[in-house]
Amino acid sequence: MGMDSRTIKVRVVRDGREIKRIERPLRQIDGKPAVVYRGNLYPLLAGDVINVSQPSLDPVKSEPRMVAMPSLPIPVPVVDGVPKWDTDQLAVIQGAPEARLLVDAGPGTGKTAVACARVAWLISECGITPSNIWLISFTRTAVREIRNRLRTYLKGGGEAASVHIATLDSYAWQIYHGFESQAEPPGSYDENISDVVKLIRTHEGVFEYLSSIEHVLIDEAQDVGGVRAELIDTLLEQLGSGCGITVFADEAQAIYGFAEERKASGDKPGNLLTVLRSTDPPFSSVILRDVKRTSTPRLRQVFTDVRQVVLDSRRHINTAHFDHVRERISELVDIRDAEMKTAVPPDIDPSTLVLFRGRADALTAASFRGLLHYRLRMSGYPALIEPWVAAVFWSWQDKGMHRSDFERLVSALKDGTKLVPDPQRAWTVLVRLAGESKSTISVHRLRRVLSRQSPPLEACRAEFGLGGPIFGTIHGSKGREADSVVLMLPKSQSLGTDADIDEETRVLFVGATRARHRLITVKPYSVRFAGSTQSGRAFILRSGGYRAQVEIGRSGDITADGLVGISTFATPDDAGSAQKWLQDYSGELQMAIAISGSDFGYRVSREKDTPTLAVLNNQVNKDLFEIGRRIASNHPGVNLRPNGAIPYIRIFGARSVVVAPDDKRFDLHEPWATSGFMLAPVVQAFTMVSFRKY
Repeated sequence: MGMDSRTIKVRVVRDGREIKRIERPLRQIDGKPAVVYRGNLYPLLAGDVINVSQPSLDPVKSEPRMVAMPSLPIPVPVVDGVPKWDTDQLAVIQGAPEARLLVDAGPGTGKTAVACARVAWLISECGITPSNIWLISFTRTAVREIRNRLRTYLKGGGEAASVHIATLDSYAWQIYHGFESQAEPPGSYDENISDVVKLIRTHEGVFEYLSSIEHVLIDEAQDVGGVRAELIDTLLEQLGSGCGITVFADEAQAIYGFAEERKASGDKPGNLLTVLRSTDPPFSSVILRDVKRTSTPRLRQVFTDVRQVVLDSRRHINTAHFDHVRERISELVDIRDAEMKTAVPPDIDPSTLVLFRGRADALTAASFRGLLHYRLRMSGYPALIEPWVAAVFWSWQDKGMHRSDFERLVSALKDGTKLVPDPQRAWTVLVRLAGESKSTISVHRLRRVLSRQSPPLEACRAEFGLGGPIFGTIHGSKGREADSVVLMLPKSQSLGTDADIDEETRVLFVGATRARHRLITVKPYSVRFAGSTQSGRAFILRSGGYRAQVEIGRSGDITADGLVGISTFATPDDAGSAQKWLQDYSGELQMAIAISGSDFGYRVSREKDTPTLAVLNNQVNKDLFEIGRRIASNHPGVNLRPNGAIPYIRIFGARSVVVAPDDKRFDLHEPWATSGFMLAPVVQAFTMVSFRKY
């Protein structure tokens, strides 16, 4: 059997009815044209038709698949100078396209590489259309990592871009908006997902849509529980009988059962692994055993021996096992119990991960950097839509845009500014998000897409910050790795009486296995009286007066009306001056201060008497009063209010804020009221706020 160099468009017919159209590589068998569809080879009839009601010529799935090396045009791991996939990895990569595989993939065993190679194999060797492959990941960070990696595994960038890669919540949003007339789901995240489950079970259009999927890959299945597990179970029920499923999981890394940043819904018991193990037909199990991430012997013991201790400890859950895992990790590190300033010096390698169990710990350590650069990786911060988007579209009035107009606006941007994009790359992204053709886009559609709470990753910056080491929680860095990792290991005494000890033990393990070559542990510092407001803002109550260290810069702290709103700026020119400053300094680290006005709105300025750049949302003020009540609870008869200044706010350049065309919440100056695009400062602080009696 040979393969032609061409691909052709094919009509798939079953029982005399066309059921779908596909694009496939043209093959030859006995001199006759044929194509692969769902793992089987069908003869080409009338030039562009295959009849799947008739027997296939030769089941592709019966051909030998386990070869010494895959014939894929993909990068292959190199061991001692010799390209090599191990046998377990090949069993996953080259599994039959319709196979249902449950892959036990411990940290560092090449899971992401295998998943990308699996996709490449399905496309290159099995003839599956890229757009008929779904890859479901747990976090947006993991989605970005997989998407970037996949581009190196496929010859054409178009094939990689066509594969659907998204979080489960993003897939739910797509299904809801594709088949439900209501503009926005009305409830909470979990309520909205429950609505999507109902839609999948009852909507004929969804049945048809899901029947076109040929393979689904699910990442981090151990972290999917509650209503999200129910959603995946419902999706799998509706897939065609020939649709393959590849699931990756590691129970030693299940850290989101009752995680601080993603609460499971209490009324939906069980998790996805429990669901998958009871399905019919059953899944075949494959174990990835060999650790690829590190060749350092001591670290390899963390990945293997400590992992087994973590898994075994689930049968005997208590603080003694937590302490045992903690001590075992400490014995295997390069430097143990270092001071924070020693472990994270000013000239530290900017690729270093500095990880903590708690949000307040991470923010405290980052605040020690002063004017030195650092990045943050944790939930709760706004999506960093590329600032060039607002720089180009801020005054655009039309509903559509031609490529020539886009290139003209890009060329008009100030030379040397950080906001000038590569025109070809930027236009490609815009067409993918809102294209009506290769040369025109719908600006209204672009606004709707970018105004979502989680806009598409290709339009966003990856990191919160402009450079330097990455500070974050272990939860926020799940799925990432670095040559060097600095890890704070909490002691069991600090976990609290209501802590899930089983989960906390796995959190330690996940943090320790982010390192490729060097692992340093630092002494835990005591963060007493740390907490969060009802909105999720972190704070630490400090002794010595009425004071608290408070987090600033969360998602929602700056909205459109705080940037170009009529209530914020007296004239459009005043708003334009602030926008111009953000454009000029979009790539620099600046310090700022927020001063409270008579309306209790905090105005962000470079210095006390300089023009306003933005106004913080009223939620900041509400949270400060909530923190004041928390402080006052320790002082009977005292009422406290925040002082009029929030000092030491960092501005990490700018981001774009986009308002949907039908969003009437904001009263904005023109031209932003019509265009819907504006710049916002990327602000962040964990700064001391004083309170006074009243």
